[in-house]
Amino acid sequence: MKAYVIKTVMGIYAFDEEGELIEKILFPKDANAIAEKLSKECEEERKIIEKLKEQGYKVKKKPKFLERIKIDKKLLHEVSLILAERKLKEKAKERDRVIIQAIEALDDLDESINLLKERFSEWKALPLEFGDIEKDFHERIKELEKFRKRLEKFVDAEMQKLAPNISAILGSTLSARLISLAGGLNKLALLPASRIQVLGAEKALFKHVIKGSKPPKHGVIFQHALIRNSPKRLRGKIARALATKIAIAAKADAFSKRYIGDELKKKLEARVKEIRQR
Repeated sequence: MKAYVIKTVMGIYAFDEEGELIEKILFPKDANAIAEKLSKECEEERKIIEKLKEQGYKVKKKPKFLERIKIDKKLLHEVSLILAERKLKEKAKERDRVIIQAIEALDDLDESINLLKERFSEWKALPLEFGDIEKDFHERIKELEKFRKRLEKFVDAEMQKLAPNISAILGSTLSARLISLAGGLNKLALLPASRIQVLGAEKALFKHVIKGSKPPKHGVIFQHALIRNSPKRLRGKIARALATKIAIAAKADAFSKRYIGDELKKKLEARVKEIRQR
């Protein structure tokens, strides 16, 4: 004796082999709640399956006799949109994790390459001949540098998909580093500009709170040319202007998905010009 259990936006339905409806539990007409129930095994589904098994049915989860269920098309559309949005958010989170791992790997490579170059220079300075091993050493360093370029291109491509607005302002590598420090794009989008301004300067901020030293004017965004190449007395104001635009860009990348990067960049450059002319 077989029973076919079907989960739809309307609820859970069970049919026997002849297509007769033997059990059903209807969902409340709440699109968000239905989307949650459809994304995993729900309590209603478990209840029906257990009941059918107790009655001696061999239960199969198959969309058989689906045509016998009257579906509310408007509700189906609403639930489909919610499920599609959730999938997009999940993909964005996956891309977040990829970006965070990639930028950390890039930092690790930089550290390793610099260390090996330093070691190689010390090696070459010795008044001895090392033959092929010296050549191999140099080749390995060059290979790491080639891989670093490939990884940097990968980060750039992924950042254009994940955060084109922030990338337009900061460049891909610095944007990725900022997202990594925040713990993800959505987390960065929820931070106020004042917090974004000092991301990466946690040690200096802690010292300021504990010992009363001067608060940091900027964190990792100091790497941006607009701050780095400006006179020291103007860096704080420029860092605030940059952080403000990053906050807007992050919200657009995380939520509205609207491209406003070029517009934000122009406004930032105009604001920096104004600061420098004072």
